[in-house]
Amino acid sequence: MDPASYHVARTGEIVGEFSAEEFRRQRSAGKIKPTDHFWTEGMSEWEEVSKWTQPMAATVKMIPTPPTPKRTTIAPTQESTKSEKKLSAWQRWKARRGGR
Repeated sequence: MDPASYHVARTGEIVGEFSAEEFRRQRSAGKIKPTDHFWTEGMSEWEEVSKWTQPMAATVKMIPTPPTPKRTTIAPTQESTKSEKKLSAWQRWKARRGGR
């Protein structure tokens, strides 16, 4: 079995050894009961299945960071073009009057 194997016991008798995925599946299906006990590498003693919490890696899905939006330039509208022409005409008029 892989290093993440779960040993399950019922009423003091070993029921089986399951991979982490199979342990979750069997538990969800009710074949491994909450009153059964389990042990996996790193645990100091057997625990009741009802106290089992799913490891974080199995419950959290990584959400990718959205890409940074590209900067875009906005094309001038007809309105902004008109105001630029008005400004230019005014500047020309002002220049003709000697900047007054």
